[in-house]
Amino acid sequence: MIKLHKKDLRIIQELDLDARQPTSIIARKTGLSKELANYRIKQLEKKGIIRGYYSLYNVSLLGYNLYKIFIKLQNISKAKEEEFIRYLLKIKQLGLIATCSGNYDMEIGVVSRSLLEFHKILEQITNEYGAYIKSKDVTTIIEMRQYNRKYLYDKTPQIKEFRYFSKEEPESYDDTDLKILEYLAHNGRKNNTDIEKALRISRKVAGNRIKKMLKNNIILGFRPLIDRDKIQMAYFRVLIKLQSMKEESVKKLFGYLKMSPNVMWINKTIGQWELEVELEIEDSKRCHDLVLELKHNFHSIIADANIIEIFKDYKYEFVIS
Repeated sequence: MIKLHKKDLRIIQELDLDARQPTSIIARKTGLSKELANYRIKQLEKKGIIRGYYSLYNVSLLGYNLYKIFIKLQNISKAKEEEFIRYLLKIKQLGLIATCSGNYDMEIGVVSRSLLEFHKILEQITNEYGAYIKSKDVTTIIEMRQYNRKYLYDKTPQIKEFRYFSKEEPESYDDTDLKILEYLAHNGRKNNTDIEKALRISRKVAGNRIKKMLKNNIILGFRPLIDRDKIQMAYFRVLIKLQSMKEESVKKLFGYLKMSPNVMWINKTIGQWELEVELEIEDSKRCHDLVLELKHNFHSIIADANIIEIFKDYKYEFVIS
């Protein structure tokens, strides 16, 4: 593990709340000069602790749906699996591609405008590599709650929730908004001057458009991509089947998960299970202990919970076009 200086830790905490904050504001919050804050951010990037910055969008408000495909592979060599991943990386609608262990070997996230479009993508993948797919499960995401890394705080953490929700009627947007969204998807920290240079959209127009999309919850926030290996954190997804959907009980469960330092995402889904809980935590034992505690505390509504460990993210970039 790369030992982080307390000032670097404070910088990461601030970027984790809002990666698009100006360096001058981060400097003020962390008690550094602007120059030193900028230097420390560049060093975190150079060391690979921060791999980049991404933007969170409520794609439902843009007329899109989110799906997950969980795949169990069979009879596949390392070379063929690498070929499969290269193939998936070429499909623009795939925003998430990761390898994992447990009941599944691979997880894929899909952004599509309709169930029919999603089915065509699934059919395309199956036709090309179906011989190596033993089984697959599909879920539709209807709500997502993402949280900042609460475990980075020694004392009471600041908690920020980024919430995605489904909506039947999308918000209105135009080609200029779309260009900005496409650019910020993998350039979440770029400022309005950068946008002006890259897209030839004036800083004022870009700033006003971004403010409007933030206000309308199209843009939910801006986050850093942290290399978990470098800070010795493992990544797990817990797939939960509920035996009760009583509103009060589910509300208590969500409140409990929100306060857990290691919970990063809570996804409400339609499919093989009702919830996906994503954790950044030290190791598998800590993960199993947390899940066991969860099952004990909410035994009246949790029917089952399966753990998968995410090994490597090959893509994490939900670009809409």
